[in-house]
Amino acid sequence: MIVLSLFLLSSIFISDATICYQCSDAKAGGMCKHDVQGMLADRTRLLNMSDVENTDYNSKFTYLKNCVNAWGEHCLIENIREAGTGQLFSFVRGCTDGKIFSLTDFPNRTIVSDNQTTCAFRPGSGKVVVCLTMCKTDFCNGPLPDMNNGGITSSLSPVLFIPLLLAVITSILYDVRCW
Repeated sequence: MIVLSLFLLSSIFISDATICYQCSDAKAGGMCKHDVQGMLADRTRLLNMSDVENTDYNSKFTYLKNCVNAWGEHCLIENIREAGTGQLFSFVRGCTDGKIFSLTDFPNRTIVSDNQTTCAFRPGSGKVVVCLTMCKTDFCNGPLPDMNNGGITSSLSPVLFIPLLLAVITSILYDVRCW
């Protein structure tokens, strides 16, 4: 419990800006999508620094960006693929103001910063699918460490699992009573 409390306290930054992962790929299997350990290492180094406010992110980190007002304070994942084949054209993690993306003609400009993915065909292309995911908390556009063993979090949170389990049990019991 003490370790969790210290971790949560260390996640509070002096800066008001959001810290996002920042990288891009133009091919499948690139480092931006798959170098989870590198991203987590940058995150850990940042959390262990004493002077976070004056950190030069460009020179000290491969995968982190301090998303100040000029860049927008939302984190972004942008995935651009060819429809049908799924061929990757671009995979980007970065910052956005919620209106400007790498493709300026994205048809749905009302993307909500709720960590949900919105996809659309690029106008006039008929073959290019653009998917955007926006969020507004530190490190939300990339991997988060597993607090139990230092690995990657990939399962349901216990806090979310318990209500889900209760809902399933209630549904089963209700169905049994109805028969």
